[in-house]
Amino acid sequence: MPQLGQVVVARWVMAQEVMGWNPGGTGGITDSGVRRIPIDTICIPAVTFLTLLPRLSPISLSADHVHAIALQDIAHRFGRRWALRGVSIEVPRGEVLALLGHNGSGKSTLLRVASTVIRPTRGGGTVFGIDLVRHPAAVRAMVALLSTDPGVYGDLSAIENLIFAARMLGVAHDPLLMRRALDRVGLGREEHELARNMSSGMQRRLSIARLLLRQPQVLLLDEPYNSLDTAGAGLVNELIRETRHRGGTVLLVAHDIQRAEGLPDRTLTMEDGVLVEDSSTAAPDPAVVPIDAARSTKQGSAR
Repeated sequence: MPQLGQVVVARWVMAQEVMGWNPGGTGGITDSGVRRIPIDTICIPAVTFLTLLPRLSPISLSADHVHAIALQDIAHRFGRRWALRGVSIEVPRGEVLALLGHNGSGKSTLLRVASTVIRPTRGGGTVFGIDLVRHPAAVRAMVALLSTDPGVYGDLSAIENLIFAARMLGVAHDPLLMRRALDRVGLGREEHELARNMSSGMQRRLSIARLLLRQPQVLLLDEPYNSLDTAGAGLVNELIRETRHRGGTVLLVAHDIQRAEGLPDRTLTMEDGVLVEDSSTAAPDPAVVPIDAARSTKQGSAR
């Protein structure tokens, strides 16, 4: 089995999606998406690799009037197909916002733009006032993304996956914190089990454990209930509640919104890359969230 002393992340996804650093490329993130380099070209000591990654400090978020997420006229194209066509949204601090829509409507692409995994073809936005196109590294310090792919590494055990994630994120090595995270998601006894031997539901739980290593101000959840049983869905909802309780913001994509147990304060419906409906589903707690007046959003296609 590969050792942690080498870059066992045979896939380049972790470096792209977590830190956006590209030692082998020349342009980093491109207009059409994330630049990828061949797996077999990555062979540098992990210690060197991790030392070069920036260690980012949380940014002061004292200005309550600044929206947690503000996206303006976001458009993104994959080849000739427009996945997003002029999407503008504002998400106040402390809000839980659900994105609904059929497959291919642009929900996941919007989350990837908000997390700086991909750069919009047109438009821009901010996360707590920080420009996500001009300062993506600063945005990543505040944002955590749970994508549809659990993003775990099969040749690493559960605990090794958390150790690696902590190093990539600049989180202090705390074995007790990591074991508590595994215990909380029900993987305490599988601490030394290789991820490739885990079921899809267990891998999903491991990806949730990775989120527990830090307390992001913005939590982006892309179909977080996939492969999870009722208890696993409860873990996701606990994470949403905790994030909102500390004043954080959650952007949630889910086909089965009923599993969110009424947590979303507002829902947006997307269709063919545009927003077609904005509706409030609950009254946010004014003690936690500085609420702007609810606004109905209706957007057409942008050329």
